[in-house]
Amino acid sequence: MTAHAFLQSAAYVPCFASRPFLTAFVAALYATYFNSSTPVWFTHIITLIILGVLGVGEVLLRKDSDKPRS
Repeated sequence: MTAHAFLQSAAYVPCFASRPFLTAFVAALYATYFNSSTPVWFTHIITLIILGVLGVGEVLLRKDSDKPRS
């Protein structure tokens, strides 16, 4: 599977579709370690750290659509 095909298909996985920062973090990690032709700023360590923190926040602060608003 090419890097381009992987990055396009990651958006369709339900876990990633509702969590854009987690998707961006996984895509940036993939691009960093598999030598993809992506912009340098996207694979920079500071970008990876920021996207990782935001991705963890998305997972921990789970959205529940069935929960009533107060």
